[in-house]
Parts: sequence; structure tokens; C-alpha cells
Amino acid sequence: MPLQYASHELRTPIAIVKSNAELLQQLWSDAPENCRPPLQRIIRAGKTMHHLTETLLWLGREEMSQPKSLQFRLDLLIQQLIKEHRYLLKGKAVELKIKLNEIMVCQAETLIRILMANLIRNAMQHIDEGLISITLTNQQLTIQNTGILLNGITADDKSLDSFGLGLKLVRQICQQQAWFFETRVESNSYLAKIDLINDEQQK
Repeated sequence: MPLQYASHELRTPIAIVKSNAELLQQLWSDAPENCRPPLQRIIRAGKTMHHLTETLLWLGREEMSQPKSLQFRLDLLIQQLIKEHRYLLKGKAVELKIKLNEIMVCQAETLIRILMANLIRNAMQHIDEGLISITLTNQQLTIQNTGILLNGITADDKSLDSFGLGLKLVRQICQQQAWFFETRVESNSYLAKIDLINDEQQK
């Protein structure tokens, strides 16, 4: 409930930041080349915060209506999110291995974006050296970190609290939507897997 109240209070300032950043981008058409990437990051961050607050408000409602489903390419969305979060790997000795099948889905795009962004962000943020494998087959996404993980994550860390609110939010959304989600930690490896086909869709 406190998160729902906080999300409600954040709606207006986030909307102001988002709309003014987009307006600045339109008005500042001749912006210097080195100013454009930071402005684009502000706009993307504003959209991410908007999606996050709307999702938290949706999860906090006593009677949740199902978010509107849209047709979109899941692999293209994941490619976009990988590109947006690559800055987290800057200065790290990390190899990125990506294998995405072309997948068209009809799902709640806002929820999918929140899920995928959190998993990709966690993978890139919590590794210092090694390999990140991102694989999409059918509607199942698997992300595996192998190497030197940050925050002292070990095989005994079953709660994975070091991954913060993002992973807890992923679990809650998946539980509400009846999507399969699991995480697994081994000696030098962390794996997250999500399957967006629930029992109703399999019938």
C-alpha cells in the first residue's frame, strides 16, 4: 500500500519531466551531437518511470482489470531494451551473447516492458566480469550471467534481495498473470527464466 501511495504522488512530477524532455527534444532540433544521447536517456528514463508507477498502481488496486493487449514483436522490444541498458556494461570486461528468435506476441506491452527491462538491467548491473547470455525462444526468455557477480551474490542467497525492488516486482507481475518465472544461483552463475504463456493460453 505505501508503494501505491508513493506511485500516485510521483505521477505528476514524472509526467512533467517526461513531457518537458520530449518538448525540449522537439524545440532543440539543432542540439550539439554530444547533447543528444543524454537527452534521449532522460526521455527513456521518464518513460520507464511512467510505466513503473502505472504498474505499481495497477498492482495495488483491489480489483485489477486486465491491461490492454497489443500485438508487437517481442524480439524487437528486447533488442531495444538491451541497447538502452548497454551503458551499464561500460568499463566492464563482459561479453554479451544474444540469440533472439523472431516472435510476434499479443500481450500487455507495458507489463512486458517492465519485466524485460528489470531482468536485463539486473543482468548488466550485477556482473563485473564474464558472460551474459540472452536467449528468446517461442515466448520464453532466458538470461544467464556467468563470471564475477557483484553484491556478493552466492548460491546460498536464495532470496536474492540484492536485486532489489525490480525482481520482486517481476515476481508479483508474473504471479498475477500466471506466467512462469524462476531464478537460479550457482557458484559463479545467475539465471533468470520467464515464460509468457500461461495455462489459459496453452488450452
